[in-house]
Amino acid sequence: MKELLKCFRESYQILHSYLFSVLIVFFCEGAVINHYFSGAFITRHVQAFLIAGGLVRTFFYSGIFGALVDLCTGEEYRITMGSFWRNVKEVCPVYLLAQAVKLAALFLLFSSGLDLENGLVGFGVDLPVLCLLAFGILWRKAAARGIKTKVLPAIKLFDAAFIIFIWALQLAARVSAPVLGLENHYIAGGILGAEKYLSLLLFVFIVKIYIKRDLSFGEIWKPRQEIFFINPLGGGSFREDLSSLLILYYPYNFLVLEALTPKKYQIRKFCRVFWRKRYYKSNVLVAITSHTCNISAAYKIAKEFRKRGAKVVMGGSHVSCLPEEALAFCDSVVVGEAEGVWEALLADYENNDLKRVYHGAASEAQYNKVHQFFLQAPAEEVVDNLVTTHGCKFNCSFCAVRTINEGRTRCKPVSQVIELIQRFRPKRTYFHFLDSNMFTDPAYAKELFQALIPLKIKWRGCSSLDIAADEDCLRLAKASGCVGLLIGYEINQASPEKKQGGKLKLADQYLEYTRRIKKAGIDVKGHFIFGYDSDRWKDLFDYWKFCFNIFPSHTGFSILTPLPGTRLFAGLLAEGRIMNANWQQYTTLQIVFKTRQVDFKKVGIFFPFIMILFYLTTSKNGWFLLVSLICLGSIVLKIMTMNTMMF
Repeated sequence: MKELLKCFRESYQILHSYLFSVLIVFFCEGAVINHYFSGAFITRHVQAFLIAGGLVRTFFYSGIFGALVDLCTGEEYRITMGSFWRNVKEVCPVYLLAQAVKLAALFLLFSSGLDLENGLVGFGVDLPVLCLLAFGILWRKAAARGIKTKVLPAIKLFDAAFIIFIWALQLAARVSAPVLGLENHYIAGGILGAEKYLSLLLFVFIVKIYIKRDLSFGEIWKPRQEIFFINPLGGGSFREDLSSLLILYYPYNFLVLEALTPKKYQIRKFCRVFWRKRYYKSNVLVAITSHTCNISAAYKIAKEFRKRGAKVVMGGSHVSCLPEEALAFCDSVVVGEAEGVWEALLADYENNDLKRVYHGAASEAQYNKVHQFFLQAPAEEVVDNLVTTHGCKFNCSFCAVRTINEGRTRCKPVSQVIELIQRFRPKRTYFHFLDSNMFTDPAYAKELFQALIPLKIKWRGCSSLDIAADEDCLRLAKASGCVGLLIGYEINQASPEKKQGGKLKLADQYLEYTRRIKKAGIDVKGHFIFGYDSDRWKDLFDYWKFCFNIFPSHTGFSILTPLPGTRLFAGLLAEGRIMNANWQQYTTLQIVFKTRQVDFKKVGIFFPFIMILFYLTTSKNGWFLLVSLICLGSIVLKIMTMNTMMF
């Protein structure tokens, strides 16, 4: 019984990590469709509804049932669009066969001449069909791996009793609405939703029982040595959490580590996902990368893995700057780039001899190994992770890039960049480079742009403004297909901070250089910072005036944030002006230090509104959104006015 309860608890956790499936199944139900379409409309188009409904149900049910089996077997820890679509194609024949068996059983029952209630007969047939479907999907997935299984696993008496108990709860939900005479659509819908929930829970439980009772199933999905790559969700803001759900991507450092990991390891990737308890394992190596704003979530995950006996390694910008802080939560830290130490770290892990700190520069052989992996890895993982240069030639006080790269810059061989783009060129003509500054090495930039010209692509990237001082480079950038550059305007043109030199001394040429870039036919995205010691509220109007002069396509505004590892952080800490070490607030959207010229409390209150207003009024995209909102508001107001007049 204890083992059975554990199996049920696992089934419950699996379904709750994929509750979206319940929602889809609910809206595929005929009663729900009838609620949204009139009976007369359905009657007139009954054939079309039957065909469309059958296709939709087959598509979603195949994907959902297959995905749930993947979660049960451990084939997948999370469901993605790619795995869902794979399951649609793989499970569709099994689902159609199960439905054919159900129809045949119903036909035989009704042909017997017995007086049977239609709904309950169909419901009674569902249970054996569900068992058949669960086994069929497992069998098909096993057969795809060349493994033969039993005809049907032997189910124990307690297993059957538990299955019937869940089925009885589902039956109670099915008959409760008509028995109680519930006419409220919301209550009836809730009961129907509960029935669908129990149906999927029953399916998951049956699959788990089959896996436990048939040892051949357990052997098929017996995991290899696993490594978890984790980039935690978070950043301290709702916007960050929302973007994490809507924008899924493969982080560059995940690909680098995967390239240097032996094939004997099974790699699991968790990039900005809501964390589930069932993800925690005891016998795995966990590699967590993070920034300052999500380091708190990283520490929490690391702590829970270590409780279960897993080995945890942490890296990333924050950990590289504060390794001793991170070591309180993990076994080892990687300082700087991981290319040079990952293979040695894995060897130490296998020998149960992990060091506390790993730090070292990569060799050309390791860089080449990563490049070869990029040439072979799935295109969707690599195409948005193109990098030409590492590091930056400037040493800005607020930026940690130079600290992480220890002052080094590296340019990827132009031939390798071209080789990667040629791999994707047949299906894609638009690219985005992730470099911090593509103009770090002017000679390299010219060589790269010259080599890109024959490929006839379009691309965007990030560059320092001084690219406009080199007319040949700017001309080559445009000829190579550059359609837009992200430019950082860190201070206003009158700011005394430009005396610090470096990138800030370009403030006097902001307007002239930006106009050169736009004249060359290259779009500009501008990013601005507020919070320097000399900044006052009226300086915001200087930023507005500047944007009206250049009218960029997009603008971003952030608060000056002293990230650990920067000279800015060290200086403010020495002056006692850092207000807290709550790293979740270090998002560049919240004030975390005492400002000199403006009240930092007011900055915290008003800045979110300033940021939104600035975007809406200073860029092409902002103006488009603003006009759209005004038009939408006018339409809504007009409709409300007309309704008021009617009553």
